[in-house]
Amino acid sequence: MSCASLSAEEITRFNRDGYLILSFERHGLVPDINILQHYLDQVYQWPHEKANWRLYYEDSNIHGERILLGTERIIDDHDGLKSILCSQGAHDLLRQLTGKEMLLFKDEIDWKLPGRKGAIAHIDLPAYGHKATRFVEVMIAVDPHTSENGCMQCVPGSQNEDLPYAENGAVDKGWVDAHRDDFRPIHLNAGDLLLFGERLCHRLDPNHSQQARRTLFGTYHYELDRPHLREEFFAHRLAHAPPSNA
Repeated sequence: MSCASLSAEEITRFNRDGYLILSFERHGLVPDINILQHYLDQVYQWPHEKANWRLYYEDSNIHGERILLGTERIIDDHDGLKSILCSQGAHDLLRQLTGKEMLLFKDEIDWKLPGRKGAIAHIDLPAYGHKATRFVEVMIAVDPHTSENGCMQCVPGSQNEDLPYAENGAVDKGWVDAHRDDFRPIHLNAGDLLLFGERLCHRLDPNHSQQARRTLFGTYHYELDRPHLREEFFAHRLAHAPPSNA
């Protein structure tokens, strides 16, 4: 699957702002949004049983219900999603953006179902830094991302600041308050793609809509001498943050 040829301006924008949005028509990693949505419909039906895939739930959403948060380690059991996240096009896109070859080490679906709670301002480095200190996340919107359904909000350029943050990645409240007017909503159409790095400050609001805001994620690292990092990462996660279907 081929990908877009990034312009110098797009690469400059990524390095300046810490993120880059590519439209469905532009990035070329997904041939048909209906097919991608069908893939996620299939994964959503996977049984709650001990398996390769990992299921994570939120025990109390804003409506007091238990809902599915995410399904991780998906590509081993779905060739269609593997063909997107592990495609030559995905690797070519990342190489253009960073100037380096990269390898996938985390694959997941964030379901963001109606009633899902949001997330305070944070960076993702501490979540994965024990295994990869530098990485790029590829986020493909399977449904539209709007303010009503809790789209991501970020502070452009925050990745270049020495952000004060806690062990769990939460950015210091004083910094967040001082930059309250700098957060920008990332509105995406179905099929659009967002790329961002490990130090970008971002947050999410709850999903107050009646529709899901599903997202396909691939997270990629730079350490080519560690081809088995994905298995190491998921083994560590199984031990320290076991899923509901462990």
